[in-house]
Amino acid sequence: MSEVSTAEASYQGAPGAYSEVAARALLGVGASLLPRPTLLEMFGAVARGEAAHAVVPVENCLTGAVPDAYELLFAHDLRAVGETRVHVDHVLIAPSGTPTERLTRVLSHPVALAQCQRFFATHPRIEPVPVFDPAGAVEIVIRQSDGRSAALASRRSAAIYGGEIIAEHFQDHAENWTRFLLATRDTHEETAEGPRKALLTFGLPHTPGALHHALAPLGQHRLNLTRIQSQTVHGRPFEYRFIVEMTADSPEVLSAALDAMREVTQELSLFGNFPL
Repeated sequence: MSEVSTAEASYQGAPGAYSEVAARALLGVGASLLPRPTLLEMFGAVARGEAAHAVVPVENCLTGAVPDAYELLFAHDLRAVGETRVHVDHVLIAPSGTPTERLTRVLSHPVALAQCQRFFATHPRIEPVPVFDPAGAVEIVIRQSDGRSAALASRRSAAIYGGEIIAEHFQDHAENWTRFLLATRDTHEETAEGPRKALLTFGLPHTPGALHHALAPLGQHRLNLTRIQSQTVHGRPFEYRFIVEMTADSPEVLSAALDAMREVTQELSLFGNFPL
């Protein structure tokens, strides 16, 4: 029996998805990739050893945090070893010859649809229809060819699945970016010197000033806080943990700041540490 090869990364979506663009930016254009229809199945592929990495969309600059991304990252005990940003520039794709005035549905991922609210507000007769992935939406629309549906996706999706681009630059704002983490189960410790990014999560006691005391070591050690969000803790109603991202000038500075934070936080865990 031949051995099953392991892909370099799994990503959520179909070929042509923005996640595929992110994967190739992180791992190279020739990387072996494993597309999966949902985030859960993508993480599952890494857990089963079918892929070495997961390419995780965590934040869009228009719509905010990607739902469930961090929860799944923690649940599968992965650590971030890199990140990239992808410019999202949607086009509207339909089977060739589809009149724009006949459209009644636009299919895409819910986040992509949310990035185009202005269009749907001014075209109330056109229904936004959520599906698992923008590129997958193109495949569905081209296969069905019902004369009433179009898909919101990347320009590359039209080249892969066929169809005609009937509108360009479709999102509400031109500066539309999604940030992706490269995550793995590999427990190898990062030893490179120089500036780096760190991602951590921690809980806090319900006492006055607890968050202030937790973040104070960042300023004391001259770390730059780049992102913070709170997240509910499943199974512990109305308790929260914080997810913090920061940059440091060196591993030594980062280590000193984390030691100080551990003294005033609960269950602090580092889930990302990589050179900038």
